[in-house]
Amino acid sequence: MHAQKLAYFQFEEAAFLCEHRIALRSQPDFEWPSVGPVETRIEAHLRALRSVSLEALPGMTDQATLDVGEFCASMRVHACHPGLEAFEQQLAQVYIEDLPRIHLAAEALHASTPDGPIDNVRRWLTTGSKVTKAVGALLLGHRRESLGSDLISLARGNHPTLVGAATWALGRCTSGVGQAFFLELCEHDDRNIREIAGAALMRQFHLATGQKTLGGLDEATAPASVLALSATKTSSEVLRARFPTERTEQIVQAIGIAGDVSSVPILIELLGDDELRVVAAQALNLMTGANLHETIWIADETADAELLYAERIAYQADGILPARPDGLPFGFDKVELSKNPEVWVDWLEHNGEVLQPNCSIRLGRPVSAVQSLRTLTEHNLPIWARRAAADELMARYHISEPFEVEWMVYSQGLALTHIGRLIDLK
Repeated sequence: MHAQKLAYFQFEEAAFLCEHRIALRSQPDFEWPSVGPVETRIEAHLRALRSVSLEALPGMTDQATLDVGEFCASMRVHACHPGLEAFEQQLAQVYIEDLPRIHLAAEALHASTPDGPIDNVRRWLTTGSKVTKAVGALLLGHRRESLGSDLISLARGNHPTLVGAATWALGRCTSGVGQAFFLELCEHDDRNIREIAGAALMRQFHLATGQKTLGGLDEATAPASVLALSATKTSSEVLRARFPTERTEQIVQAIGIAGDVSSVPILIELLGDDELRVVAAQALNLMTGANLHETIWIADETADAELLYAERIAYQADGILPARPDGLPFGFDKVELSKNPEVWVDWLEHNGEVLQPNCSIRLGRPVSAVQSLRTLTEHNLPIWARRAAADELMARYHISEPFEVEWMVYSQGLALTHIGRLIDLK
């Protein structure tokens, strides 16, 4: 009984930390190395659980009762057990529409067994459920293994989750798939699949917008990922021309990735857009490397049940919440990337040398493999920018060292060291 209580404590701590890790990564201004200490603590708890059968712990038999942290921790533990029977049993309770948990399962399996055998994955891709097929495809992408025609069959299917997972993996594997295969997927009905296929096309074939090798793909409807990764003057012009009718985060991100200084006025204007101001500020920061931050006050959210009787009566009467002894409301200061147009305009006026005419810039310098690497190593850039930089290294500079922003911080650090050495050799 004591051993079971200790195991349950270890699991609850691991689950809490897993949920904390996910929450940190979802913040717009999170610094990716800050997740490292959390992951170290997670691993310590997981090591204590590797000989434990989680099914014996209270509440572990029903997938529907597990929160995201408990799900992530349990998948990490199950992934360490030979045969992966418990891992598959838990996957059987995941819905194919639940993309976050499917990705978490693949990342858990990769983190626990990065070099393990793939017999199970081969079986999953051929005879498994839709969920196990999706997880298997994503795992192969993380590990850069294609397993012949299995991924191609999935990518030619009808279910968007399976098509997206297989296409993402094929963009990372040596599969022998031709350009026509990805070009067809670039015209898929699902926007997410189009963007995945566009990045896969660029990673595999290193194309530039306007080249005949694009096989007739219309720039006016091409995925934003294709235009962003080609990073030519033409692609930036197309992005700016499409923006008035496609006011989406994907287009704004692509403008930032392409880095054409002629796009800066559009991004400045978008700082006044309630829906796109955050991604516009991120795109400006990606281009300029200005790191303009501001401190804002976040008031605490107080529920009625938390108030004393007299405080609740006063709040219901005049809407005034109790204050601190110094008279200020309860809350905290938060430092975040500035979304104030005046702050950005002032900075640009005093740092005009950054905006070199007819130039694409990244972190204040002309785009290059070194700047793509800097994008990956900078602590406070958003995940979408770091993900694009990893694609750039393959698409623009033929650097195929495996790297994913979803990996553990320690694994990212090792990969970045290898990438730096490859860039030095070039």
